[in-house]
Amino acid sequence: MDQKKPRIVTIARGDKAEIFLSINREAASEGYEVLRVVNQTASLDDHCFELYQGKADDLWNRFSTKISGADGFKNKKGTKKLLKVLETFEPDLILVHFAHSHFVNFPMIVDYAKAKDIPLVFVANDCWIFTGKCPYFMMANCEKWKTECYHCPDRKTFPPALLFDGTKRLYRMKKALLSSFGHLTIVAPTEWTAGLLRESFLKDRDIRLIYNGTNLANFRPVDSSSLRNELNIPPDCRVLLSVARPWAPRKGLVYVNQIASSLDRSQYRYVVVGVGGNDVTDPSIIRIEKRLPFEKLRQVYSLADVFVNPTMDEVFGLVNTEALACGTPIVAFDSGGVKEAFDSTCGYLVKRGDVAEMIAKIKAACEKPFLEKDCTAFASRFGIEKMAKEYVALFDELIKRNSH
Repeated sequence: MDQKKPRIVTIARGDKAEIFLSINREAASEGYEVLRVVNQTASLDDHCFELYQGKADDLWNRFSTKISGADGFKNKKGTKKLLKVLETFEPDLILVHFAHSHFVNFPMIVDYAKAKDIPLVFVANDCWIFTGKCPYFMMANCEKWKTECYHCPDRKTFPPALLFDGTKRLYRMKKALLSSFGHLTIVAPTEWTAGLLRESFLKDRDIRLIYNGTNLANFRPVDSSSLRNELNIPPDCRVLLSVARPWAPRKGLVYVNQIASSLDRSQYRYVVVGVGGNDVTDPSIIRIEKRLPFEKLRQVYSLADVFVNPTMDEVFGLVNTEALACGTPIVAFDSGGVKEAFDSTCGYLVKRGDVAEMIAKIKAACEKPFLEKDCTAFASRFGIEKMAKEYVALFDELIKRNSH
């Protein structure tokens, strides 16, 4: 008799994120039957479930989330329909890769996993899982999450709570929901994140480290001379680059402007990718506003002499490994888990917010360049295939353990 294929459910907001898709592909290639769950997708098939329940329902969930900041606690209607599908699908494990926004009711997913006595894997791509609502807290200099969230100092930033502060209630709900769930495994994409989890109410849960991966086939050193001509950059000018998608306040555009205005334009050109119409930049900056396909983005990375990352609050930052994979060294603020994306062989780490030191290190990296081979060698640690295999190995372990 043929052995039943192990079945997993993977949940994310969209069906285009490469990390999410690579995990699904690897699991399928290893014999798993995979049900993808997303908000909406253009590639709906028998292996994909849409949580979207129509425009009116979606608008209500979006509106009510913004009123209270109850991110991940909405769309009971869509989630209830999903649970009916799961009754037939009978998963052996559930992976929640993304639970932000209003598209899924995370407590209903957890309650289902508890009732069915199956493992649930949550990917902590930010800090939402152990705070009242905040994905990031460093800029607000807030550590209330270590005891209990209340009077949120960052109430109106993503996810916004426009009318009232519900962070204490949301914090208590998450703590009650998760702190005693024995089949919960939390994947941290950096040691820094894992350390925060060990300080939170989730300290006794199963915490694993799996770094986010970069597609090294897409990001590699390429000839960028045509792009230099296209951007009218003189051949003797050093090129600095910063990339964000989008330029939220924590990404540090204010520091980009300070750096650009301080440099001699006869020696440096600063290219910034991802800025929008409302983003104000120094007049010397070369703006690239549209979202670039990887074919163009790797040209931009390869053009740069230094990738500058002034983010003030970051778990890891795939832009760092994308730049390294294209042979470009990094100068970055010491924010969150950024330091784990590179080392002294391929970049400089600067005290958070110290613009003068960052400018000094940018000049040092231009005057005595890091080697391309050292940059690509460090980036090779974060291949997306390696990451996907680590996830599937984790699934194998948890399902096997739960079957005994």
